[in-house]
Amino acid sequence: MSWSVVRCGEPTRAGLCDRTTDNQQPTTPIDIHDIKRFKEDPAIKELIRAGNTIGCFYVESPAMRMLLKKLKVDDYLGLVAASSIIRPGVAESGMMREYLLRHNDPERIKLAPPELLRIMPETYGVMVYQEDVLKVAHHYAGLDLEEADILRRGMSARFRDRPEFKEVERKFFANCKSKGHPDAEAAEIWRQIESFASFSFAKGHSASYAVESYQSLYLKAHHPLEFLVGVANNFGGFYRTEFYLHEAKRAGAVIEAPCVNASEELCSLVKGNDQLSVVGYTVAQASVREDVRRNNGQPTTNNSIHLGLGNIKGLTTEVAQLVLRERRRNGSFADLPDLLRRVPLHVEQARILVRVGALRFTGRSKPELLWDLALMHQGSKSADPIPDLFVMKVEAPRLPDLQHYPLADAYDELELLGFPLCDPFTLVECRSDDQTMRRSEDGNAIPRRQFPIVGRDGRLLGNVPGAARTMQTATSTTDNEQPTFLARQMSSHIGQRVTMLGYMIHVKTTTTSTGSYMSFGSFIDPAGDFWDSTQFPSVAERFPFRGRGVYRLTGYVEEEFGHCALRTQHIEKLPWKPDPRYGET
Repeated sequence: MSWSVVRCGEPTRAGLCDRTTDNQQPTTPIDIHDIKRFKEDPAIKELIRAGNTIGCFYVESPAMRMLLKKLKVDDYLGLVAASSIIRPGVAESGMMREYLLRHNDPERIKLAPPELLRIMPETYGVMVYQEDVLKVAHHYAGLDLEEADILRRGMSARFRDRPEFKEVERKFFANCKSKGHPDAEAAEIWRQIESFASFSFAKGHSASYAVESYQSLYLKAHHPLEFLVGVANNFGGFYRTEFYLHEAKRAGAVIEAPCVNASEELCSLVKGNDQLSVVGYTVAQASVREDVRRNNGQPTTNNSIHLGLGNIKGLTTEVAQLVLRERRRNGSFADLPDLLRRVPLHVEQARILVRVGALRFTGRSKPELLWDLALMHQGSKSADPIPDLFVMKVEAPRLPDLQHYPLADAYDELELLGFPLCDPFTLVECRSDDQTMRRSEDGNAIPRRQFPIVGRDGRLLGNVPGAARTMQTATSTTDNEQPTFLARQMSSHIGQRVTMLGYMIHVKTTTTSTGSYMSFGSFIDPAGDFWDSTQFPSVAERFPFRGRGVYRLTGYVEEEFGHCALRTQHIEKLPWKPDPRYGET
């Protein structure tokens, strides 16, 4: 059965939830508004605890996923609080860290001012929501509710110079002094109130966001592939389409290049009855299970996502619609000549379809198809050509043997889709010097992996990242290669210097109190798992990130509240292998 999720026009994920539920089988109806049941759903709780929330409304960013892992919450109120403390007003004032400390260490809660703890017991005495300002101003500083509201509205920078706000500020400190509050404590609380000018949420706002988060979390937990196809087609998430498709791979899907006979306008899901369709499998686990099936002669996963014709850069919307309309009207295309006869394609548009692999069903290689196109193209520029009454068989020209380079497919995909469909780590350039060569028994030089990957059991994995077979153990290696570690191994190397490979997902830069720049990176490792890095100003200045690609980072593994990250000391962007079509291989 083919499942197709079309693009949603809504700016939030609410429309996406409705659109995804439209694509479920009639025998399994979904009440997307049953939030009470969602709050107790074990699968949703696990997603929240693990920070496995990519694609889910408001909780998918690297910072939010990191926060969820540190909080280890799995309940509604915890998610509401997380949705608020991630905001700049709370985070930049230091209150987010204080909330984390008190949440993870009950003894630290005792250090909170008793009156604040009495006012805000749910948040451990930490101001998290906008209305907390009203509570503190009224109960702690003795301001009446009108004055407290002036203080709340004064969180806007343009309001602070008004005389009434200055009067409230004076009265705040005077009342604190008369009530016996220490001057330092009152000044710190005022500083925290001021920080809310940098945006914070009312509790009702955070609560409504959390409801929508639960809706998307339910869809991801129980209908992951349908949901992720919908997210990819929505074009409105935090990440690029590539990484929603990567998440679909982790859920067991195979990503297929666009095809004139199989694709729709956008991504579409062809779903089989395969047990891989459970969110949480890594790419390594999925590939091992597929290897077992192949070795046993069993079919691999039937869950496939076909990229749409609309995902192809350079292909006009008009051409995509012409292809789809002709296919629906008169059936699939037999080959390239049949496509050219039935659809008025400009030669450059036809070249794009060939290069992206949209005619691979013909069984002919791209070089052969491109030669065929150059020799036989008779496309018309007319938008409504007169169809042939009789189909004339065109004799295929005799061509020399044309070599096809699989690596060239990746470069075509990078250009026409924006990302490769293959493992990006296989595109990394390897050195060919003595350090990356080993000797066989007959003395011949044999290329060796430049970046050995250490598996769960401490053994070096083989040439395919995440594959089942292993090489020698890391401790018995006889060469000087420094093994690179996977994200899942960081927790066992806390405080140690390690080297890691990462395919860049996102980098966030920020400014320190001294005006220096630092950055936070998010990456995918060769096993398909996510990991994070921190670059302090000295490193960020010396080793700036240079765009998308694969990086090798060296630094120390640090752990905070159960979440591991790499404090980077050195960064190197690894070059892609040269395109074999334009030079020596």
